[in-house]
Amino acid sequence: MPTAELVCQDCLASQRKIEYIRERNDELEQINNELVEKCKILNHQNLQYENRIIELEKESAIINTNATVAVEIEELNEELNNLQDQFINMALSTNQQVRERQISRHNDMQAQIEAAQRARLSRNQHH
Repeated sequence: MPTAELVCQDCLASQRKIEYIRERNDELEQINNELVEKCKILNHQNLQYENRIIELEKESAIINTNATVAVEIEELNEELNNLQDQFINMALSTNQQVRERQISRHNDMQAQIEAAQRARLSRNQHH
């Protein structure tokens, strides 16, 4: 049978263990609280990063859309340039045709004037 002194020593040892466990529990609780705060900060940062990623994805979509639009604009500009070239060629051709007609009319009128002058000279010579 244990003596009172052994029981007392066991009791003291148990009390020291309980005190140690309480102290360790307080330390772990403090560490846990610090980790909870760090997690809150990390969660907040994570949310900010997620929001920034969403913004960057939107910007990327805009950039991709702008690039697509730029390609379409370039294609339309090429078509416009081709149409302008065609228009200029048609205008030059039309101008050339008009000029040729004007020259032809001028030559016809000149020939008629010369014929009339010859006819007048011929009549004057007969009179």
